[in-house]
Amino acid sequence: MTASGSKVALVTNATTRAGTVVASGLARRGFTVIVGPRQSPSARELDGQWAEAGALAREIVKSGGTAVPCRFDLSTDDGARNAVESATKTFGALDLLVACSAFEGERALSKIEAESWRRGHDAYLTSTFLSCQAAARWMIDAGHPGHITCLTGVEGLRAREFGAIHQASVAGAVCGLVRSLALELRHKKVSVNAVALGAAHRAGERPTDGGDPESDRELSTLVPLLGFLTEKPEITGLVICLDGRRLSLLRTVETVGALPPEEGWTSEAITQRWAELSR
Repeated sequence: MTASGSKVALVTNATTRAGTVVASGLARRGFTVIVGPRQSPSARELDGQWAEAGALAREIVKSGGTAVPCRFDLSTDDGARNAVESATKTFGALDLLVACSAFEGERALSKIEAESWRRGHDAYLTSTFLSCQAAARWMIDAGHPGHITCLTGVEGLRAREFGAIHQASVAGAVCGLVRSLALELRHKKVSVNAVALGAAHRAGERPTDGGDPESDRELSTLVPLLGFLTEKPEITGLVICLDGRRLSLLRTVETVGALPPEEGWTSEAITQRWAELSR
């Protein structure tokens, strides 16, 4: 069991740059942190990822925090379920899930192979869904208020870069997943939000990649943001953007639109009223 008053957090893809900032920061805030391994579409053998997770957990403990590595493949149903079950049996609770979508290897449309596409969605999107499902099921069944935050990329709602098709599709799906989960779980005492990271904060980069130190400092904003969200359970279903030092909300906008003429919509009618329905 955890020390009195200590909360428990499971951080997936914790050995990414953003995941490491989150895991280490939550430990400093008094959380017991379960360090999830990196899910990679290019390396299905998890021994290396588990070794990385173990090393990060030891670093956190050496710094005075409490952390243990997770030795389950979170891109599988059994793995996600067993990870949550192990955490709750060992520590008695799961208060926070931080699901990091770790992107790597972006390519242009013509260079994305079908198998790579499928593996990427398993590693990035399916693992996020299964982790959320397993955590939410436990929180609901246990009657334990909890929080879920999914880290993703801004490309899901504002694609601006060439060659980010895979990331944009997964990030957009994560944003939709978060909004749907929030609607379903808002009366179950489980809040669900997304944090969309700007291009400078690529969630898939490893801490050893030699990233921009300024970007790493800006990523530290994730820790107080997560603290804020856990203290405000009424805030749910949002996509919060962290781009540089700026925080903002990303929203989809629906225009007022227009009703069809009496005879119904025709190509000519749409042409005539396009300015009206699109403003």
